[in-house]
Amino acid sequence: MAAAVPGDGEFAALQSLLKAPSKDAVRQLCQECFSGPAAGLGPLALRACPGLALSPEEAQQLVSALHSLTRHVVYRGLARAEEILALFPENFHQNLKNLLTKIILENISAWRNEAQASQSPGGCCLMWEQPCGLCSDCGAEQGDPGHYVGGPGEDPGPALCRCQQMNAGSAAGRRRRGSILHLQLSAVSAQCTTFPGLPWC
Repeated sequence: MAAAVPGDGEFAALQSLLKAPSKDAVRQLCQECFSGPAAGLGPLALRACPGLALSPEEAQQLVSALHSLTRHVVYRGLARAEEILALFPENFHQNLKNLLTKIILENISAWRNEAQASQSPGGCCLMWEQPCGLCSDCGAEQGDPGHYVGGPGEDPGPALCRCQQMNAGSAAGRRRRGSILHLQLSAVSAQCTTFPGLPWC
């Protein structure tokens, strides 16, 4: 099920990640929060408490916020760094924002595949037409809005552009998308600066 846009309270909860001992710890928590069902995040929150020095309530808010953010990006088909960065409020910690964006971009292909695989066999067909930020074969202009092709009332699920569907089995298409994604990750990494007060910056 698609997640709503995270609110101010959820972004405030995400800043608890500044207490994380390492970037790898943030990365692992992001991966677990995406894969876990919304109703089953309690045990994950309890496991996160000691490493982040959070109360159970704070940890629950954090994992719920991470779940909401990662699911929103995947199910709304956001595929470019600037689209993800634009979700964060202006006063959000810059380094943490860049790190979360980088982690999401690193995992977005796998998460999209995971989301597709989780769709019920009798559910909607995952067919989207929308601008393709990761593929140069798409004829649509970057500013054109996408639209979902499916039954009324159905959850749109993860967004796939037309050329991604056509080139899903193409080695050349995968290499091209991988190269563009690599450039985006490099650009986000270049924006990171050092904050001596944070152990992983």
